[in-house]
Amino acid sequence: MAPRGQLVFSVGIGALIFVPVFKALTGLPPFMGMLLGLGVLWILTDAIHFGESERQRLKVPQALSRIDTQGALFFLGILLSVSRYTCKQCMDFPVPCLYFVLTICPALILL
Repeated sequence: MAPRGQLVFSVGIGALIFVPVFKALTGLPPFMGMLLGLGVLWILTDAIHFGESERQRLKVPQALSRIDTQGALFFLGILLSVSRYTCKQCMDFPVPCLYFVLTICPALILL
């Protein structure tokens, strides 16, 4: 792996390790720490490839143009909604209800 690739890989692993530290220090949900880590990686990759026109395809805006935006936004929406419910302890009631509906009710219908 090239030295630049090793640097990006190391910072990415460091960002993953930083998430619990970020949560402990700020009290914010873990996905906020991941978004901060992604922002740091974005700045790092742009700084690494600054002024190199032949490596423009490696910059984040070019990479984002090649991904499935709808899928990424859907996944982000799921993360945000689950985080909202777990932060507010709203999942304490729906989870047992879903367990009942998905496991016990079909058994009762089959009887």
